[in-house]
Amino acid sequence: MKNLSLLGILLLVFFSCRNDIEDDGSITVMETPPVIIDNYDPNSEIVEGTIYGKVYDENENPIADASIKYDGKTYKSDGEGRFFIENEALDRQGTFFTVEAEGYFKGSRRIYPKDGAVNYAYVQLLEINNIGTFNSADGGNMLGDDGISISFTPNSISSATGDLYNGPVTVAAKWLDPTASNLGEIMPGSLLGLNSRVEEVSLVTFGMMAVELFDENGNKVNIAVGNTATLSFPVPQELLDDAPTEIPLWSFEDEQYGIWAEEGVATLQGDKYVGQVSHFSFWNCDAPFPLVYIEGQLVTADGAPLSNVNIGIYPDGGETGAFGITDNEGFFAGKMPKGQDLILKVGYIDEDCLFSSINLGSFDADTNVGEAKLQETGSDFEISGSVVDCDNNPITNALIKLTVGNIKTEYLLHDDNTFSTSLLNCDNAAELTITVIDLENFTEGAPTTVAITPNVDFGELQACGVQLTEFFTLNVDGQTSSEFTDLVASFESPANTDYLFVNIGLDTLSNDKFIFNLEMATGGVGTYTKDDIYSLVVNISEPEFNVDARMYCNTIQGNCAELSSLEFIITENGGINGYLGGNFNGVAIFTDNVDENIMNSYPLSGEFRVPIR
Repeated sequence: MKNLSLLGILLLVFFSCRNDIEDDGSITVMETPPVIIDNYDPNSEIVEGTIYGKVYDENENPIADASIKYDGKTYKSDGEGRFFIENEALDRQGTFFTVEAEGYFKGSRRIYPKDGAVNYAYVQLLEINNIGTFNSADGGNMLGDDGISISFTPNSISSATGDLYNGPVTVAAKWLDPTASNLGEIMPGSLLGLNSRVEEVSLVTFGMMAVELFDENGNKVNIAVGNTATLSFPVPQELLDDAPTEIPLWSFEDEQYGIWAEEGVATLQGDKYVGQVSHFSFWNCDAPFPLVYIEGQLVTADGAPLSNVNIGIYPDGGETGAFGITDNEGFFAGKMPKGQDLILKVGYIDEDCLFSSINLGSFDADTNVGEAKLQETGSDFEISGSVVDCDNNPITNALIKLTVGNIKTEYLLHDDNTFSTSLLNCDNAAELTITVIDLENFTEGAPTTVAITPNVDFGELQACGVQLTEFFTLNVDGQTSSEFTDLVASFESPANTDYLFVNIGLDTLSNDKFIFNLEMATGGVGTYTKDDIYSLVVNISEPEFNVDARMYCNTIQGNCAELSSLEFIITENGGINGYLGGNFNGVAIFTDNVDENIMNSYPLSGEFRVPIR
């Protein structure tokens, strides 16, 4: 008999409690119908908070223009992959949002926010890589370079309409290594499951797989009703001793709750788990455990909060666990395995930089563990300061970028223009570089580099000097939305002054926030009014704004009653391949897009810096 680790013993005990362990020691997982999500009625606890996040690819390059969807609203990542969900109603029992970008598998995240906090979330999207093509009439066996395989039976694929599809099928798939240091960033949601009895459980993963199927025109297809495909998941060598003979399969529900639903079984065949599935999403081989809600605050040995720090909470002796990031005050929370010794690991996991392992203890009920103190390492230090704009006015909507050795991190100012936090020095770096950004005026200060001491006081930092590359901000009736892609300004004359055309979102109609289209006689630096423009079209839509409405002005046609007033100020004209910058304000009458009898007068304003093409 093979020796079992502590995790292996816990798995054995748990499955024994399910009365499905056989006399020969094998674990039998009862086959059950898919979980009916409609029967799931989770607890909720609404708080108000902010989510600051970043979206990036597998090479850690930022992904611009990704769509972040939460609570019926869509947000966009900027050129640096950043996104902000500010002062929204969040669920302390689990806030779920999705992230989508063309060419990538759908990503998502579940966080557990505290009231009034700034919560940090980083999502690493997996590129859609094709592993092979087969003819649907023949079926086929697709093999991935990462050790996965997917087998299809003949005539088992349906189109998006549900009809049987006959033609070539391209398979895109990717294995998620359960021992990967960045698993918490690449996996969807969190390790929260819903078992066949519609009970929330904490999961210990032995491997995941993302799969999507496409027809010859690039449209998504799936497994036809009544058919299955066979998935084969590699099991890392370090997990094999703990791997049960049979294990539940879970599919990821990403439309509403962001939870893994128990749906089938996989058996251990050599060093792979093999199971059959009836549809495609993310699939996961997991051992389930009863759960408890655990929260606490990560602090240094001196009691200073550690914010925006990667943490992992593992069952003692386990290779996989739950992952998260502390908020702006160092707090963390989540749903963890019940009745097990839990180890909190602190550090920059992707950099193989572990500072401390803290034994939180074993819990049979929801618990606030209080302060989780980092053991004395000599590698933490405190920074403080304040941020002002170009006129030395305090900035409350600012971002701080920090570089310590190989570690780059960012902090969002929340209540006022001051900051104070503790940092970890992974590389024993001698210097720290800080840059501050004014998120209202889209300006960035020059980087400041100082020597690292136990307490670094930056004093007053000015977010001034460098204009962020390109943006367009629109405010209608007090509601503001910003766009960082699909921007263009153009002229009809070589001098780049005659007949200006400013186009935001109109070319591709891909902007789900707003459309702004302006034409005017000239575009040199200066101040212009309603009388100087040829036409202006503004279209706003929910959920970015409170209404779906539009305004249209065309002075050439003599139809400009909807624009009551306008001041359009151009402060920068850099010519072809340069930028057009400035601001505007006015009052316009908007017509409802659903009921044209409804019209309202709204103040209209904005700032811009768009590329000239």
